[in-house]
Amino acid sequence: GLAWSQLKQNDLPGCEATATALLEKHPDSPSAVQAIYVRGLARFAREEFAQATSDAREFLSRASDRRQKSD
Repeated sequence: GLAWSQLKQNDLPGCEATATALLEKHPDSPSAVQAIYVRGLARFAREEFAQATSDAREFLSRASDRRQKSD
């Protein structure tokens, strides 16, 4: 999606904003888990380690929940 393209182009603020907007509008969509992940990568690259860690934890929690539901 757009956030991934922005990350690849090193538009880290844009990536973070796009991912956050998706999460605000569609927090329970299947794309939300990927949005958390890509936002965490952008935050890590910007050396926003506390926020990146928070996103990593949220990603792992949601990914685990999705996996358990599909089993």
